[in-house]
Amino acid sequence: MSYGEMDAVDKILSKYGLEISKKLVEDIKSKPVTKFGSVNASGKLANSIKFEVANGKLQVKGLDYIYYLEKGRKAGKAPPRKVIEQW
Repeated sequence: MSYGEMDAVDKILSKYGLEISKKLVEDIKSKPVTKFGSVNASGKLANSIKFEVANGKLQVKGLDYIYYLEKGRKAGKAPPRKVIEQW
């Protein structure tokens, strides 16, 4: 792929990165408060959402505990203490 083509791909990926990041932040902020607390109690999680584009690759990043908030954890295992303390 030529430099111009890679630049065009990176621009497209940046557009999607921005869109995905915005939707993630909206999702985090719109989650209701439950008996376990608020997903965005401190605001750190929403503020941690960032994206990077380099060499035709898009990475969307956030604090580690976002995985557990979105997917939960496996049954029968104790929750990871460090992640909960961050939250």
